[in-house]
Amino acid sequence: MLRPADGTKGPAVCGCGRAGHEVDDVAVHLSEEGRAYATGVYRCDSAVLCPTCAPRRAFEIQERLTRATQACVEQGGSVWFVTPTVRRVKDQPLAEMREGFQDAFREARQGSGWTKPSARAGVLGISGVIEAPWSPVTGWGLHGHYLVFFNHRDSERARAACELLIRRFLARLPEHGLSGTWSAQDAEECVDAEKAARYCGKIASELAHGWVKKSRKGKSTSVHPFALATKASMEGVNVPGLERVSPVRCRELWLEYAAAMKGIRLGVISSHLAKKLGIAPATDDEKPGLRQLLEDERIDTIETPTWNRLVGRGRVGELFARIESSVHLVEVEGMKPEYIGWQEVRAWALEAGAEDRPGDDAFLRRDPSRPAPSPSISPAERKASAEVDRLMAIRRVLLVVRSSTGAGTIAAIRRAIAADAAAYPGIILTEAEILRAA
Repeated sequence: MLRPADGTKGPAVCGCGRAGHEVDDVAVHLSEEGRAYATGVYRCDSAVLCPTCAPRRAFEIQERLTRATQACVEQGGSVWFVTPTVRRVKDQPLAEMREGFQDAFREARQGSGWTKPSARAGVLGISGVIEAPWSPVTGWGLHGHYLVFFNHRDSERARAACELLIRRFLARLPEHGLSGTWSAQDAEECVDAEKAARYCGKIASELAHGWVKKSRKGKSTSVHPFALATKASMEGVNVPGLERVSPVRCRELWLEYAAAMKGIRLGVISSHLAKKLGIAPATDDEKPGLRQLLEDERIDTIETPTWNRLVGRGRVGELFARIESSVHLVEVEGMKPEYIGWQEVRAWALEAGAEDRPGDDAFLRRDPSRPAPSPSISPAERKASAEVDRLMAIRRVLLVVRSSTGAGTIAAIRRAIAADAAAYPGIILTEAEILRAA
């Protein structure tokens, strides 16, 4: 959807998953845990536009924010979670909201009205992310999740500093065509590393997926932008929260989101803050590039033209599903390992990725941005399917955790969750779910 109609090069996300430049073959692999994946493909590294890269990037952000929070707590400091929010105005352009929000929040932290009080309050620095869910009732809901680091645990001093920051932010909003209310803002104290990890995990989860958002006030009508992209590109699919929004409108909104959020950096740890906390700084620059060809766990290779047609036709997910369900590694001492079932799957892949020929099934020649309608699925069937998918994800993560070094630790669980989320976009587990199932 983001590729320009004139045929010119689009954003990096348009090439994500395709074979890398000058790569003749893409390698397909099967891990010990039964997960299929590919190497030799290009990854865009976008945290906001790519459903494949976003979960991995979100967990990277979670890990560095958690690391910073833990370092602050270990030094005897505290962290406050601040959620600056602007008032929703239906049909207000997201680009205007993002620019005004960022300008107002930056200006709130400039000048002697903030620098002197924040120094007296022991503020070490601030880091956070911005997200923008959309609601068919109220439009874009731009808000931030910021961590304010303090060098002490005096709750009254810290709260006063956070409230000053929020007041200054609200005062600057009208200068940028925006407004906000005090009741919509939030500030929460944290002096516990585990609580910090949960909060940072919530941020990662909301960045990476989110479909229908949950709010403090109960049921919400807001959806994650990936839900807009799904409704715009998949006919016949019922996306929760968008039942009365047309695919054409969802496409317009997705394109607006992609343009408005271009170049955004999330969870930056400045060199100034990193030095005070004794950790490494992080700029959050996207690093698109080739996922290097690997030999470990390799089943076979698929020629680049065939692979790229599978990507363009949206059939790589089906290929991976066939590998995971039908291909098995057999190892016999003194003999070369063999992947039983691969030849049948390979034959399917070559046919599914074949060049278009006159008379071919229309599915092979379809426009991937306008797939054929899917059969209707009842809400009960959809719920049951989602529950099964989640249970399978928990099983996969548990297998990885139990076989890894340091199994059972929160760090091992996070790594396993991040890896699974990258392989299976749309399913983001929590550490609590894994611990309960262990």
